[in-house]
Parts: sequence; C-alpha cells; structure tokens
Amino acid sequence: MENLRPDKILTVEFIAKLAPQYVEILREFQGKGGWIRMPEKLEARIKNLNLSNYVLLYEDEKRIQVSLMLGLYGEEGFKEWRTEFEASGPETQQSFLDDLTVDAITDEGWDWLDEAFPDTPEKEEIQRQQFESLSEEEKQQAIRQAQFFWCYFFSHFYNFLSIMIHGQKLTSLVPQAMTGDDDALCKAIQIDRRLLLFHPYFMDRYLKAQNNGEQNLLDKIGYRMANPGTRGQIRFPGLYLVFAMLEGVSWLDDLTHEEILDICDESELDRWQNRIDDVNSLTKQLGRYRKFQKTGGLSMQ
Repeated sequence: MENLRPDKILTVEFIAKLAPQYVEILREFQGKGGWIRMPEKLEARIKNLNLSNYVLLYEDEKRIQVSLMLGLYGEEGFKEWRTEFEASGPETQQSFLDDLTVDAITDEGWDWLDEAFPDTPEKEEIQRQQFESLSEEEKQQAIRQAQFFWCYFFSHFYNFLSIMIHGQKLTSLVPQAMTGDDDALCKAIQIDRRLLLFHPYFMDRYLKAQNNGEQNLLDKIGYRMANPGTRGQIRFPGLYLVFAMLEGVSWLDDLTHEEILDICDESELDRWQNRIDDVNSLTKQLGRYRKFQKTGGLSMQ
C-alpha cells in the first residue's frame, strides 16, 4: 500500500477515535522517570510467544504492515488477499485502505483490544477455555496469528513512539544505522532497547565497538541507555500524539492549521492544557514539535 493514505475525512475520524486510546496506552506504559515499562502481562507475551525477533520488522515499514495482515487473516488468508490486492487497480486499493480505516473507527474494530487486554480473571478464563476447545491444528494456527499480531503491536508502538521522540520512525533509524550511521543507532536503542539484545546488526556493532575500544560510541550508547526516552520529552502527550499520527498517515503537512486544531477538538484535547487556545497557538506548538524533531530529542552533551 505504498504511497496510499486514508481519505482525509476518514483520517479525522480515525485520529479522533484513536488518539485518546493511545494516550491511555502510553500512560500505562510510561513508568517512573519516563522509562517505557511494558506491563508484566505483555512482557510475558513476548517471552511465551518468542516475539523478540519483532525488532527485525524495523528494517522495512512493509514488514510491519504485513505482520498486521498475517495477524488478521492468517498465512493462507493473507496469500489470497495479497494476490487479489496486487491484481487490483489504484482505486480499488484506495478503497481497501479506506475500508480498513472505517473498521478501525467502528466499535467492532476495537474488539481486538478486549481480547488483547482482558481486564478480569473471568475474561481470561473464557479466553483459555476457547483456546483449549480448539483442535491441535487450530491451536497452532491461533498461536501463529497471535505471534504475527503481537509482533505488529510492539513494532508499531515503538515505531510510533520514535516519531514523537526523534521525529523519525524506527523504520527509518534502523536502516540508517545498518548503513553505518551510529547516531541513528543510538537514537534507535533509546526507543527500543531490545535492538541491542536481539537485532544481529546492533549486537555485532556493539561488540565491535567494545573490541575496538570505540569509547566515543560506547559513551553515546551509554548516554542513550541511561536517559529514558520520554522523561520530560512529551509535555503534551495528546497533542504530540495527534501530530505524530497525522505524520504517520502522511497528512500533517497537507492540512491547514485550522483543520489540525479541529482534529484536536475532535480528539477531546483540552485547549488550555495543551496551549492551543487558537490557530496561532497551534502553529507555535507545531513549530516546537518540528524544532524538537530536528534536535533529535535529548541533546548529546
């Protein structure tokens, strides 16, 4: 779906629906001092489903998209969908993207959230019983789809967080790092530390730096590792989420500031708390966001 983006009106509805949800998820994940702390249940999912290789998805944005489709449709279903999608024209492909956006806007589109985060022991037990009622083949298929979905979830979350912190996705920073850009490597590690533990290039580069005594790089890595990605960085999480989400779907630069302010209102952002009392205030905040992106977040002192 390269070069496609959701319809403008649907984008407004989509972000108005998702922004408040994402703020809650970010607050849940943001631990003391600005560290991103995965809830214990999600850490358990990474371990139990052997998901640490999700960091490989950062090498190409398309891998994250494919992982979502595999999680939704399964491997056979995805093959059938891809054949049909690739054989269709631009209008049909755009229609498909818009239909996906509509699904995400509807309440039914959020059924996965209840399934992913059962909030009571009773719901967890129902899920367990449903899984145990499957045949062995169905269980394996369900596990595979769960692996694809959760790889999508973690890579998408950190990719999105990276836009807010550094103004670049991890799907931009990681390929840059792999071409020898050590600054990009350090920024990527600050967002997702699992890169240093499970991504072959990052592991090899760190080992090489240690063996060669590259103290400057080791100091930079240490600095990024010691400074939480979100400590003091996101003063206006809801507002920056809206900016980052618009940028993520390639609409931020093509909307008027008045339209963006309307989206903030639709997202139920408090104008006073986010310092966006009017269009001029929104323009100033967007300027700060852009300036923050250019400086790459934390200064490398």
